[in-house]
Formats: sequence, C-alpha cells, structure tokens
Amino acid sequence: MTEIHNKRRRKAVFLNRAYNDMDMQASVIVALAERGYSDIHVIGLIADGHVSEPYHHELTDFLKKNCKVRFSRITELENCPRILRLSSAVLSRIRKVRKISSVLDVALKPADLIVRTIMRSSFDSMGSWVNKVVDAISDGIVLTDEIVFQEGRSPIVDKLVEISKSRYIPIYAIKTGHHIYYVSNPAKVDTSNIKLRDVAVRFFNVSGPIDEMFERQALPSVNVVRFGNPRMNAVWVKKLSDILVDVSDRRLVRLPRVVHVSIMLSKINYGVDIDLLKKCLTKLALMNDVELAIKPHTRGMKFDFMSIAELPGVHLVPDVPSTELIDWSDLVLFSGSSIAFHVLLKDKVAGYLAFLQEFETVFDHGNAWSILNSLSDLEELIVQMRSGCARVNSEDVGEFFAQELYGDSRDPDVAGRIAQAIVRDVSAPTG
Repeated sequence: MTEIHNKRRRKAVFLNRAYNDMDMQASVIVALAERGYSDIHVIGLIADGHVSEPYHHELTDFLKKNCKVRFSRITELENCPRILRLSSAVLSRIRKVRKISSVLDVALKPADLIVRTIMRSSFDSMGSWVNKVVDAISDGIVLTDEIVFQEGRSPIVDKLVEISKSRYIPIYAIKTGHHIYYVSNPAKVDTSNIKLRDVAVRFFNVSGPIDEMFERQALPSVNVVRFGNPRMNAVWVKKLSDILVDVSDRRLVRLPRVVHVSIMLSKINYGVDIDLLKKCLTKLALMNDVELAIKPHTRGMKFDFMSIAELPGVHLVPDVPSTELIDWSDLVLFSGSSIAFHVLLKDKVAGYLAFLQEFETVFDHGNAWSILNSLSDLEELIVQMRSGCARVNSEDVGEFFAQELYGDSRDPDVAGRIAQAIVRDVSAPTG
C-alpha cells in the first residue's frame, strides 16, 4: 500500500472533456507539479460522441515545457481499436467543415449523428481495451469534471466509476464552469434523460453559494466542497498574464485617442436577447472613437447570429486569449459570462449588459461594475470613457470575491488549496 501511495503522490491523470475543462484544470496542474507530481497526463475523452483535443489549448505549450505534462486524445493511447480511431478522425473532419458556415452545419448534421452512433455502438466490443485504459490511468489520482456523476456520457468514465466500486481509486471532480445564474438550467436544456449517480469522489464546486445549493440538491450523497474557482482568482490571473506574455503573439494593437472596447459574449442560449444584442453591437460599431473587439464564448460558440460585415471595422477575435484581450481593453462588456471575474481581478472597467439578459445573475447587484439597463446607459458609459471619467469603483470587492471566487476564504490561492487537499487525501491511510 505504501508503494501505491508513493506512486499516487507523483502521478495525476486529468480526463479532459472540453476546452473549458483545461481552463479550470491548468492552475491545478501547476499546483500539483509544484507539490512533486512529476507524471501528469492530460487525456482527451470521448464524451457525447465527441473526442476532446486538449493540446489545442492556449496553455498547452507552457504546461509541456514547465510541468512536463503529456497530452493525448483517448484514441492515441496504445492498442486503440481501428474503428474508433477512424470514426474519431472522420468526426473531427466533419466538425471542422461544419464550422465553415451555417449551411454546412445543417447539411452535415446527419453525417455527424451517424458517425457518433457508430462510435458509441463500437464500444460494446471494446471491453478489454477500455479495461486496459482504466487500469493504466487508475494507479494515480484521477481528475475529471461533473461528467463523473452523469451516467452514459463517456464509456471510459463509466468504466472507471464501475471499477472504483471494487478498488481504491482517488477520483476528483472539478466543475467545468462558474455558474453565475440564479436558475439552475439557464439554457433550458431537457435533462430528463441524464441519469445521475452518486460516486465516492470529492467534488470541487468552483462557483458561489447559489450553485453549491443547486449541486447539493441534485447530488445529495456527494461530497460537494466549495474551495473556490481555480481559474478566476488573483494568484492565477497574475500568473496567467505572465505566462501569455511569453507564449502569445499579440494580435491586437492599441491605437491613440480611441476607447478600446471588448465584448465577451456568453452562450446565446443562456437567456440572451439576440435582437437586442445585434442592436448593441451595431451601435458600438458605429460609435466615433471606439475600437471594438468581439470574442465569442470559448465553448465552441459560432458568431453566426449576424454577419461580421454588418459591423465595419470590428475585430472578431475568437483565438485571442481572454487575458490578452482584457489587457488591450479600456472597457470590457459582458452579458452573462464568468469572464467578468477576470476583468474585475485585473482592475479594468467592466460593464454588465443587464438589458440583454433574461435571467438574474450575481452581477445584477454590486458597485464594482457598471450595471447597464439600456442602450442609453451603454452610450453614457462610453461618453464617460471618452472623457476619462469612468473609473474602476473603489468599493472593496474582497467580500464578494471571498464568497463567489474563494469558497468563503480570503486566501486567493484556490488551486494551491485544492492541490493540498488532494495531497492530504492521498497520503491518508485507506485501510
């Protein structure tokens, strides 16, 4: 048992489902590496018929170089069945083509479904390979996201959970995103077909007390702990800026005598009024002395609700890292995205476009950001920016950060506290 514990103190496997997973996992990877974990492997999962490709993240090169992290898709692991590799490659190609236009997106949707069905059914004959994959990853600690509680979304995770019932595997879940809405399902997605299961894991909920309540209601037997957001905290935001100065090509140039405005879009289906959003973007694009950049939401959002040609001189910047875009901006506008925390942590002027949002959020009340209830409010804020009158509010947001970002703690090193909790768990006797 001592040998197993010693090995687990050095090995960590991160099961990555989506780009946003790596946003949350990156700081924890660094924190574990600083605590002696020398064998860290990030594996892109098959989940919901999609194969994650974690090495496309903006921090991949940094993590490879500084933490010796290995990255791979699940289909790149040893002895992966040919049908799985082939269907995965075809699906990846289909999805790249679907992103070209809305017409191709609709036309190729049936092909996408067929290939995903083939992938899902092929797992029935891959039991021995799946078992070997789980065996290979389960001699270390395993970190994933809330998919561990959702049966049927990933065959690898399902098998991992099944095996963990009969032998000790330290599994941890870090929630993918920060929930800022006062409703549990802002996308109004039908979740009736999602089968929840209780798993003996520690679930690090990254959001504030409202979402903690939602999670405890949905998973009453799970050890839900609110340590805070490992992505949105003062320690990691500072470190992230330093990292991206070294690894990123700056693609936005600041111009003299203009107000640099960026708008960080939330997912459109999370209660955003599309018609009002179009009016908002058009008004900003036509304003004198305003340089506008638009960043779609990082989780695969397409800017297809209007043509960029309708917005003369506007920069569409899906690939510019958020921290770089915030540094470029004098004013950052948002409608329902947790990226607002990043803006506040960098002491930038933030404008909450409340008039676009159907649901109440944690940003509907507060003085550290401008709450904009109409297009007129937005115009007034731009006027203030031009004259230099708009400033970051001097209100102490320490209590807000402690509650919403740091798990009711004043210690901003969230990733460090998560890593330390894992080290303590794994070091404890298991009987």
